[in-house]
Amino acid sequence: MRIGSIIYRPLVGIVSNFDTNRHLYTCRPTYAAAVEAAGGVPIIVPYLESEASLDGLLDTCDGILLSGGGDLHPRYYGEELTSEIGPIIAERDEFEAALAQRILSEQVPTLGICRGMQWLGVAAGGSLIGHIPSAKPGANDHCQEQRLEQPVHDVVIENGSLLSRILGCTRLGVNTWHHQAVAKVPSGFRCAAHSPDGVIEAIESETAPFIVGVQWHPESLFFASPENANIFRAFVGACRQQHEDRS
Repeated sequence: MRIGSIIYRPLVGIVSNFDTNRHLYTCRPTYAAAVEAAGGVPIIVPYLESEASLDGLLDTCDGILLSGGGDLHPRYYGEELTSEIGPIIAERDEFEAALAQRILSEQVPTLGICRGMQWLGVAAGGSLIGHIPSAKPGANDHCQEQRLEQPVHDVVIENGSLLSRILGCTRLGVNTWHHQAVAKVPSGFRCAAHSPDGVIEAIESETAPFIVGVQWHPESLFFASPENANIFRAFVGACRQQHEDRS
């Protein structure tokens, strides 16, 4: 959308993490940098408690980025808490549970990254692998020691998916920093990518214009990988279209 000669820059809400030791909301700068470089205006979002505040967030933002972070409490996908599950941030879980449900019901343009992809899957009725090394012996190591700016394994992109059209390729080198993954693709979604060991690496809505989750961190590869940059450009483009549709 152009306002005079200016192209509208959509507002993108980025869900923050939380440092329980210092009692601070936190967000890795790569998320905001990727959104801005793709043409959006990033807004860091704290955990909102009231329905009215959530209404205000979704009325203000043209799209939502569900960022990475720690583990979801397994009660959200019908499992018990075990020693293999990392520290839980209950406030974040509660907020994102409500936010993810609204995203799905209102088809808000959304990019879910790592934990964010897992929330999309769980909110839509899917389930998670709680700890890949235990559930899938022989699977690749999905927690790399290298910096996230370095891709360490390939993912296979599903033919005919939205993600395949965005990326323009059938295989892509990605980074990886997770020990959980979507176990069951929920109704209304499709698998958009998987790693050679069978772990689901991306899901996408079959009905919404843009609700996409990726298990890797494209924000850390934005400036080194045109394909990963295209994920953000497509997301911001969907957010811009959302603004036009609401105007």
